[in-house]
Amino acid sequence: MERFTQKQLDFQVECLNAALNRPRKAWRKVGGRNVASVGRIVLDQCYGGYRVAELCTDGGGERDMFHGYRMSARECYYCLKAAVEAVRAAVGSGRFAKRMRRMSAT
Repeated sequence: MERFTQKQLDFQVECLNAALNRPRKAWRKVGGRNVASVGRIVLDQCYGGYRVAELCTDGGGERDMFHGYRMSARECYYCLKAAVEAVRAAVGSGRFAKRMRRMSAT
């Protein structure tokens, strides 16, 4: 069986954010303080499990995107991959493919 790394999960999260036109960075400085980019999808890793969440408030409040519990890297990868493919199908492959090529080139 193939192993899934955090780097692979991070890439899928970046693909999902790009496909949905979400902010590129999770946090930014505004007036000398850190402010969360509302709408950004982030990957949270703790206690050996992964969780995909969306930033909902300026202070960094999150809501779960899948299940509501921590998943293994394998489960998380397949959930993210399915989400990216669903967005790709909904948006249309032309614009999505161009954006993905641009992302993988960097």
